[in-house]
Amino acid sequence: MKKLFLMSLLGVLSLAGKVHAQIPKGTVYVGGTVKFDGETSRSEDKSDADIFNKRGSHFVTPELQLGKFIGEHTMLGIGLKHRFAMSRTNYDPGGYKSVGTSNTISFLPFIRQYKSLGKNWSVFLHGEIGPQFQWNKSKETNDAETRTIKEDFWQYGLSINPGVVYVFPKSGWAIEGYASILSLNANYLPFKDKVGSYFTLNTGISTGFPSFFTLRVAKYISAKN
Repeated sequence: MKKLFLMSLLGVLSLAGKVHAQIPKGTVYVGGTVKFDGETSRSEDKSDADIFNKRGSHFVTPELQLGKFIGEHTMLGIGLKHRFAMSRTNYDPGGYKSVGTSNTISFLPFIRQYKSLGKNWSVFLHGEIGPQFQWNKSKETNDAETRTIKEDFWQYGLSINPGVVYVFPKSGWAIEGYASILSLNANYLPFKDKVGSYFTLNTGISTGFPSFFTLRVAKYISAKN
């Protein structure tokens, strides 16, 4: 199924013939998502139940995007994303405990190119680039001491992903699906305190569902309204 979707998307994006515009120039775009994720685990020593290791992590990521069509098939916009993470670790013997939080604010200008599939369907290529500021705090405790660790830093990211959108014709509301196939993600992290910076680049095809698709609710507001 993924191969069929990939080939179909590539075929549509490479069409050289005339494509009828579905969303007119001047249309305003508002889109948003809230993602939730997390996991917990516990392992025990079979010979001694007092020896165990508990871990847990939880994430929430709200995102808002605003854009405007500057042409029949091209939209420019701004995205704002906040990622909050909390993690806990509890390990005995030794009385080790760790509680940490992490916040990341991303400011992401983007461009999106559309190709119409008909009256209500379109595919698009979405590219965004911008700075991200992250600050972390963790508290670690064991039988001997307690210490608190704080850090903050900037990083810079780039991502390109294809997607598909269905627009309900009367209301302007839409459902969008971002596909992780043919994705490109790059990040540059300049570390502080004379620690070396690093650059990462990830490409490829996702093999897991639901990570294969990210769904979003959006509103397309016609310039005539």
